[in-house]
Amino acid sequence: SRHVAAVMSRHPEFHVKVLEAQRKVQPNKFLPGLSCGPSEYTIYIFLVSYDSMEWCIHLRFSDFVEFDSLLHKTFSAEELQGVEPLPDKTFFSFSGTNSALVERRKQQLEIYLNSMSNNQHVLQSGLLKSLLDFPDEENMSAKVEKLQAEDRGNVRSSGGSAYSTCVDCGSALRADRDDLDAGRCSLCARHSLTISL
Repeated sequence: SRHVAAVMSRHPEFHVKVLEAQRKVQPNKFLPGLSCGPSEYTIYIFLVSYDSMEWCIHLRFSDFVEFDSLLHKTFSAEELQGVEPLPDKTFFSFSGTNSALVERRKQQLEIYLNSMSNNQHVLQSGLLKSLLDFPDEENMSAKVEKLQAEDRGNVRSSGGSAYSTCVDCGSALRADRDDLDAGRCSLCARHSLTISL
């Protein structure tokens, strides 16, 4: 953790690009006497680029709200200077008129994340590393080795598993949490189980 913060402080250049926003439907559990329908939410898919590495992350707006709350509890306003504000939380239903709202929020979230690339307080804290699913030292070394092997045209297999990246989002798979044989990261595997109405 300290090593990753040191690496980020030496090379603070990272970039986050929003790829898309996907509407998801989560069925509610019905309780006797309550009649509420399924809840809808948006998953924002970002491509994180850092030091010749790239990976995808999937975040809900509630992840940003929690992260922003931690930032403001951890740092003073002076220490957060240069960090753009988090877009306002809005409640809306998904209809044709709200696609513009989702597009605007996608852009604002990208600006919000990228505004932290030059803030040493945030970079060294580990909070951003956690939100962006930044690879730990061991995974970082493995990714660098893989990229170097790909550059040489000598791609090594990932321990006999069928996939090393997610077939849905392209993020690197981790043996400790993802389904390497099916080629799905844990997040995409969970989302493929949601029921669309």
